[in-house]
Amino acid sequence: MAIDDKIVSNDNSFDALGLKAFGEATKIATQGSVDGAAAFLGRICPPAAEEFGLLLRDNVRAWRTENVKSMAKKAEELVGGRTVHAHPRLVSSVVEESSWIDDQYLQDMWAGLLASSCTETGDDDSNLMFLDIVAKLTRAQSRLISWICENAPKYSSPSGLPFAKELTINIATLVRVSECDDVHRIDRELDHLRGLELIDGGFEIGPGHSTPDAAVTPSSIALHMYVRCHGSRQSPVAYFSLTVAPELIPQPVTETAVEGNNNASA
Repeated sequence: MAIDDKIVSNDNSFDALGLKAFGEATKIATQGSVDGAAAFLGRICPPAAEEFGLLLRDNVRAWRTENVKSMAKKAEELVGGRTVHAHPRLVSSVVEESSWIDDQYLQDMWAGLLASSCTETGDDDSNLMFLDIVAKLTRAQSRLISWICENAPKYSSPSGLPFAKELTINIATLVRVSECDDVHRIDRELDHLRGLELIDGGFEIGPGHSTPDAAVTPSSIALHMYVRCHGSRQSPVAYFSLTVAPELIPQPVTETAVEGNNNASA
């Protein structure tokens, strides 16, 4: 047998380029980085470390399961005894997102969205837009947008569409509702809500505004999301029992107005 043949036949043990040692070194380095990641994740967020497979996965599974159970129980109460179904795409998204949420306020929103996703046929996916928005909300934002939708002056247009009139609130109310006393963070939270097109306005800055009041008028999509997050499939007009804004109601033509128009024509 030629020497080349021996090299080929014994390729499992022969390492002409020294790559085996390199591989061992890489393995050691990789293991070290994994252990480092384990230590860091375990320090800042044990559930994340466990999900990463570095600690006992049963613990994080149990924690996420409890979150889903809590959310599902709330949704079941909202659905009641009705025989309804929800689209799998919606259910899977709600389960995934809510499993990482242990804040009761946000869990209520997810439960409401799940309940309002249920229909007799189970083929409605209209809540997808709201799932995407709620997944981006912080705890402070969820509290702010709910309070805003509840307290803004709301009306219906003559064609039956909901809208809200301007709402301005002071910093003391913002701190109380958001449960945050950092005005800079509140400013960011309002900016993000505006970026999500849930509110118009923000802090009023400039001459004559020494006290940081904020314009926080909710958009139509915010009103719709609020209703869905409370488990209802009603329109905001029906849910809030809105009436047509007085200034939008057509005024009857009076005899004086008719005479005036006739004189003008003459």
